[in-house]
Amino acid sequence: MIRILDLGAILGLVCILLLLILRGKLDHKVSFFIFALGFVIISFRTIGDDTIQYVGIYEALEPSFDSFTLKSVNGFTIEPLWFFLISFLKTIGFSKPYFFFFISSLLPALAIYWVYKKSLLFPKSFDIYFYFIFWFMLYQFSINGVRAFASTCFVILAVWFFYNSKYIKAFFASALVIMLHSSGFIVLLFFVLMKMKFNKKSLFISFFICLTLLAILFQVDWSDPYFSRLYLKLDYYLFAVEQDMLINNSSRELYVFFSRSLFIASISYCFIMLMLSIDVYGKNDFISGLYRCSLITTIACIIMLFFGIFLFSYRLIMFVQPLILFVFCFSLATKPRKYKLPMFFMFTGWYWLFFILYASRFYD
Repeated sequence: MIRILDLGAILGLVCILLLLILRGKLDHKVSFFIFALGFVIISFRTIGDDTIQYVGIYEALEPSFDSFTLKSVNGFTIEPLWFFLISFLKTIGFSKPYFFFFISSLLPALAIYWVYKKSLLFPKSFDIYFYFIFWFMLYQFSINGVRAFASTCFVILAVWFFYNSKYIKAFFASALVIMLHSSGFIVLLFFVLMKMKFNKKSLFISFFICLTLLAILFQVDWSDPYFSRLYLKLDYYLFAVEQDMLINNSSRELYVFFSRSLFIASISYCFIMLMLSIDVYGKNDFISGLYRCSLITTIACIIMLFFGIFLFSYRLIMFVQPLILFVFCFSLATKPRKYKLPMFFMFTGWYWLFFILYASRFYD
């Protein structure tokens, strides 16, 4: 019952935003307040695979600030930034994880909002549409991947700095992306794709960047705990996690079925949104770069699905979801075809159907 209330609360908030759009009530302060209210709602959530896990981590963690290394808490390894954040919150008196869930979703989302404003790609009247599409597209990622969601939000910030040739800021932003989640190394690939324009100069730059990255990789000490964990984790997600999922849920076949259905639906949804936005490719260099990053990653995820790699492809697709948010919003703002919003509602409803079936856990 509580799960239904969770879903009903966020859907109610989205419906309020939709009602304001339909009535033409575009008060920016009110719409932003409703947007921010969504983060309060998800801070008290009970759904999402990561929710129970992070509640356990938060309650089991003993505050400490002694070393900046990977920490194992409650049988789960977390990055130092997350360990210090939880340690700080518990030290100042937050014994329950609600505020942790709030700031771990709101602050990263504000990075997306900052780029949205700084890009000057959207008129002010489009803000409420942005809030509405944000929650429709990113809600499930915010609750199914706490660390990954935070990392994905800062990807757009790193890419924005890199696109504008602010390389020092891009370096620190990308370092933050990687420190928030080890999968954030994908931001390095995005840097290459953002600059790639399929001419001699861009191909040379991309080739040089790839050689530099290879040189760095050859210098990495893979016996170091961080890098060895990264390699072993990648090996596990590619080759062993699917079998473990089947073994650990041998009596929960429906859970496996609905989980994998959600993974497939998420990747399919991203591809559909990109196809709906294809008419804006080439209209703006920044958006075109985001489109390339999103499309190549989505195609890679589709290929992985064909080889039975479900969980890793789902984790990877999270990193392009904020990029697709920008691409689709730009498509609506600059190329408002009549078919786009109806198709958005249709396919988003289809996507949410899979999510609701998965999240309601009616089969448990």
